[in-house]
Amino acid sequence: MDLIDRKILHSISENARESHNVLARKIRCSREVLDYRLRRLEKEGIISGYQARLCITNFIHASYILLVQTLGLNKEKLAQVINKLKINTQTQYIAKMGGDYDLLISFTTKSLNQLSSYIDFVNSIFGQHKTKTTMLTMVQEWKDSFKSLFSENDERNNIVSMPKIEEKIDIDEEDKEIRKKICAKLFLPN
Repeated sequence: MDLIDRKILHSISENARESHNVLARKIRCSREVLDYRLRRLEKEGIISGYQARLCITNFIHASYILLVQTLGLNKEKLAQVINKLKINTQTQYIAKMGGDYDLLISFTTKSLNQLSSYIDFVNSIFGQHKTKTTMLTMVQEWKDSFKSLFSENDERNNIVSMPKIEEKIDIDEEDKEIRKKICAKLFLPN
C-alpha cells in the first residue's frame, strides 16, 4: 500500500460520501486513478463497505450510561435480563463488567419522560437483584479519524467531537420534579 492508497483510505474514513472528483483533487491524482485504486482496494477486501457517520445529537435528547451492581443473579436470570435489555429499542450497548459494577447499559432518550420510563423498565427487569446504580450523562460524542493508521509519520489521530450546546437550558418546576423522581428511582431501594 503506497501513500496514495493511504490518503484515499484516510479521506473515505472521514467522509465516504465525498464525490470522486473532489477526492481525486484532494489527494492529487486523476479521477481514473482514484476509481481504479478504489476498485482494487475493494477487491482486495481492504474496503469492505461504506458507512455513514451520523451526528446522533440531532436525533436524541440525551444519551446515558447506567452502571448496575447486582446481587443473586444466576446465569439464567442474567441472560433473561440481558435479553430484555436487548429488545428495548432505547438500549444501545450492554457490557459485562468487573469491579464494583456488573453491567454497563448505554441508552438514549428523546425526552425526559422516556428517561423516566427507561429507568422504570430497568428497575422492573432487575427487581430485587439490583443493589446499586450509577447513571452517567454523555455530554459529547467522539469519533476517531483513524489518521494514524494511514500516515507515514506517527501523526496523532484527529479526534472529532460532536458540537457542544452553548446555550444553557432553563429548567422549569415541572422538569425539576421529573428530575427528583428519576433520582429517587435510581438511588433509592424499590
